[in-house]
Amino acid sequence: KSVAFGEEFEDYFVVFDDGWWQYSGCPRGLIEKLEARQKRSDLEKVTLGPNGEWSLWAKNGKSWWGSVDDDVSDDISSIQGDGNQITDLLFGDDGYYFIRYKK
Repeated sequence: KSVAFGEEFEDYFVVFDDGWWQYSGCPRGLIEKLEARQKRSDLEKVTLGPNGEWSLWAKNGKSWWGSVDDDVSDDISSIQGDGNQITDLLFGDDGYYFIRYKK
């Protein structure tokens, strides 16, 4: 369903069609969130960034993210404050990021 590559060559996160997942070398914050969610098999997608950024999306529409810059946090707050729902969060080099959302 989704594949993400992270900070190091060996870092990846795969989400399968049934919600199960497999990863290697992911950011500690993401691993802690997976454990806090009791390693449920209800994932929709995961994104990883080149500097330890991550986002996690469950099939029920809930989402979490971590290790993002203040600019990203500010934009997320602004978008959500206007009543929008974030549907995707992608990270690039040099602090670039992409936020997709809908009303």
